[in-house]
Amino acid sequence: ARQSALGLFKRAARLGSAAAMVDAGLMCWEEGQREEAVGYYQAASELGHPVGMCNLGVSYLEADPPQAEEAVRWFYPAASAGNVRAQYNLALCLQNGKGIKRNQREAAKWYLRAAEGGNVRAMYNVSLCYSFGEGFTQDPVRAKKWLQLAADCGHRKALYESGIKLCAETRSDLSCI
Repeated sequence: ARQSALGLFKRAARLGSAAAMVDAGLMCWEEGQREEAVGYYQAASELGHPVGMCNLGVSYLEADPPQAEEAVRWFYPAASAGNVRAQYNLALCLQNGKGIKRNQREAAKWYLRAAEGGNVRAMYNVSLCYSFGEGFTQDPVRAKKWLQLAADCGHRKALYESGIKLCAETRSDLSCI
């Protein structure tokens, strides 16, 4: 069934379907056919497909050697088009100065957009930005809100840190740590 699906995606891709190009690329990537996958992502990206652009960016980050500048070049339009995964990846690149000049304020902005779009790791990172005043003005109330949202979505570190904070608030002797 998988090969049949891949065949259909490839046929639709040849007919110009950007969505089919992305799906063919995903299947090729999963099967280790990375060059072919990148070709599909490139074609979808040239048609302006945000998921294709994001996946192309990720493939550049995972290349050997990584091509971070090329990745960022594709993350920006995908992130601007509302692709949450691209927003998160762009924020990571900006935070770490990977393929682009380090810019914590810009990173925090993209983390927030990704978090608002439902990216759980971005929610956690937004809580850190507010906690430490990195990219945003320090704001313990917003930090706690985003940490709780990440915890509610099952983020392990957020669950642990929420537990520690709750324990600290309820026990003055911190005996539960």
